[in-house]
Amino acid sequence: MKEVKGSRGFALPTLLILLSAIAAFVAVKTLRTFGGFELRASMQTDKALQLARDALIAHAAWEDSSPGSLLCPDLNNDGAAEGTCAANVIGRLPWRTLGISQPLDGSGECLWYALSPGARSQLAPSLRGQSQPVLNPEPPAADHPYTPFTGELTLRDSTTRLGQKVVAVIISPGRALSGQARTAPTSGCNGGDASAYLESRDGINNAAGGPNFVTGSADTAFNDRIMGLTSDQLFAAAKARVLIELAGRGIPAKTGLRFLFGPSSIPSMSPSELQDPLSGYLKIDFLNPAVLRAFPAPPTPKADEKNVDPAIEVQEIDGCPHYVVTRVKLDVYGQPVIGTDGLPVREVRGSADGNYAVEWLCFNRWAERTQYTPIDPDGARLNLTGWQTEFSIASPPRLVRTPITPSP
Repeated sequence: MKEVKGSRGFALPTLLILLSAIAAFVAVKTLRTFGGFELRASMQTDKALQLARDALIAHAAWEDSSPGSLLCPDLNNDGAAEGTCAANVIGRLPWRTLGISQPLDGSGECLWYALSPGARSQLAPSLRGQSQPVLNPEPPAADHPYTPFTGELTLRDSTTRLGQKVVAVIISPGRALSGQARTAPTSGCNGGDASAYLESRDGINNAAGGPNFVTGSADTAFNDRIMGLTSDQLFAAAKARVLIELAGRGIPAKTGLRFLFGPSSIPSMSPSELQDPLSGYLKIDFLNPAVLRAFPAPPTPKADEKNVDPAIEVQEIDGCPHYVVTRVKLDVYGQPVIGTDGLPVREVRGSADGNYAVEWLCFNRWAERTQYTPIDPDGARLNLTGWQTEFSIASPPRLVRTPITPSP
C-alpha cells in the first residue's frame, strides 16, 4: 500500500495538542477540587469560631459571679472549664461546660482559648473596683471613678498592622506545621502543649497565653486564625441580664425594684424616690436593709462544734454590701469568749458561699450607670446602652433593643 506523504508529520502535533488539553483539564480539575477542600475547611473554621464565641457570650450573660465574666480554659483536655486559673493562661475551649457540641476547625483540631485576667469568673464580686477591674464598659460616674472594661488582651493583625483590645481570643490552630509534634488523643483533642499548635509572628508568641496575640495570612510558618471577643460583643447580652436583675423577676414580684415598689417591702418605695434628679440615673442605696431584702441573700450556715451560732451579716466595702459568715469566737478550750459587755464575742469566718446579685450590681457600678425613669404609680423604665425595659409591680420586665448612637 502506498504511503501518503506527510501523514507522520500530522500525527505528532495532534498528539501533543491532545496531551496538552488533557493536562490542562486535569490541572483545572485538581485546582478546583483542592480549592474546594480549602474553601470548605475555611468555612468550617469560621463556623467553629463563631459557635465558640456565641457560646461564651451566652454563658457570660448568666454568670453569677459578675455578668460578663468568663470561664477558665480547659487545661486537661476533658472539655470542662477549670474552677480556677492563673492570669494569662491558655488552654482548650471548655465546650462541655458551655453546653455545646465540640467545635473543630477545618483541619479537625480543637479550638484554643485565652481570656483577660480581670474577666475570670473565679474572682469574687467584692474584689471588683478593689484589686480587680470593674466589669462594666460604661463611662463611670464622677463619685465612683473606674476604667471602663474593654479587655486586657491585644489582638494584632499582621496584615493590616492594626491592633484592638479584646476580652478573650478563640484560636483555630490549623494543621500541624514543620516542627510541631502532636500526639494522638486517648480521649478528647489531640495531645501536646500549646507550642505544638500555635505559632509566633512579629515577635508575638500565641502559645504564651497573652496579653498579646497575632493573627494574619497563613504561610508555611504560621497558620493560626484568631477570633477576638470584644467588650461590646460580650456586654451586649450581659446588659440585658443586669436590667432583669434590677427590675426583678417573678409574678408576683419577689425581687428587685418591683419588690421594693410593692406592699411586701417594708417600707415600700415610690418609683420617684430612686431617680437622681441631676443625672437621671438610678440612685439606690444597696446597704439599705429594705433594698437588701429585695435581692436574694445567702442561707444561714449550719451550726457545728466549730461554728457556734453562725449567722449571715453584711460587711460594707466602698459603699457596697458584702455577705460574710460570722460565728461565736471560741477559746483554746472550745468555750465562747465573753466580751466586756457580757455577751459572746463574734468573729468573721469568711465570705458567704455563692454569689449574689446585690453584690455584683453594686461592686460593678451598674445601678449608677443605668438611666432610670419613674412611671407612676408603680412602674419604671431602665436603659443601658443598647437595651430598654419597662416594668411595674404586676408586669415583669420586657426587654427591647434600642439603637446605639455611634461616637462622633
